[in-house]
Amino acid sequence: MYIPLDAFDGLEGRLKILVIHSKFQLKSKLYDYTGGSLNKPLETQILEAEECLRNAMLNSDVKMLDRLLAPELIFTNHLGQVLSKEDDLIAHQSGMLDIKELTPSERVIKLYQDVAIIFVRVHLVGSYAGITSDSNFRFTRIWTLSSSNTWQVIAAHSTIVT
Repeated sequence: MYIPLDAFDGLEGRLKILVIHSKFQLKSKLYDYTGGSLNKPLETQILEAEECLRNAMLNSDVKMLDRLLAPELIFTNHLGQVLSKEDDLIAHQSGMLDIKELTPSERVIKLYQDVAIIFVRVHLVGSYAGITSDSNFRFTRIWTLSSSNTWQVIAAHSTIVT
């Protein structure tokens, strides 16, 4: 569902909102994300980056996570802890974070020039620091286009949905 751009007076048509309903499914293949083609529509680039991030999280693919997370990443997790990129990579590498299932739904994407803001509900099955979870979460991620023209997450926040 698209909301007409003229509904956002004063933004000069530079903001677009894309809502993807829960029935939308991306193919579950692992993308070999290298920044994607900047010739693709922006929504496609972000969806591919999101799917690549999802697969990297599921597989604790630290190499891919390293490419997708900006060096200055700040992530506030569902416990209120503020984590850096290094903290996130260590959690995956050490097994402290083990994600078995990560199913997105209710995804909203807001686009503005070289920034994308993602709001997504996910069903997550896994464990963090030995505590198991089979819960719904909401994630907010801010993607930005890096100096090497690849999309990277610069900030993220998660919360448990009750």
